[in-house]
Amino acid sequence: EPPLVLQVDGSIVAPDPSDKVKAQAPVPEIVLVFWDESTDAHHTARFPERPLGIDFVRKTPIKVKGVVPNSAAERSGVKADMVLKSINDVPMEGKSVLEIQDFMRALALRLPERKS
Repeated sequence: EPPLVLQVDGSIVAPDPSDKVKAQAPVPEIVLVFWDESTDAHHTARFPERPLGIDFVRKTPIKVKGVVPNSAAERSGVKADMVLKSINDVPMEGKSVLEIQDFMRALALRLPERKS
């Protein structure tokens, strides 16, 4: 089973397809807050564009499996084994993997794509 590769996506509830304007409205950034067990501290990473470059484990609590080299995630200091705590101030505790994946995807699709 392939890992969840959640790139600048984000949404706990998928947008209603009938509300196209709201679903496509841009978001200024995605803010992910992680718990870093190695430093016993929170880490905030901001993503103004996609892709994020984070590979997540497919079980809760959602942990970072890996980070794409030279990605926005790496530049933001995201590291393997960090635990995802919130997305844009929405707590992830109690959410299913699918809810988290859908939330991330919905938000990410509303971010501009990084120009190469």
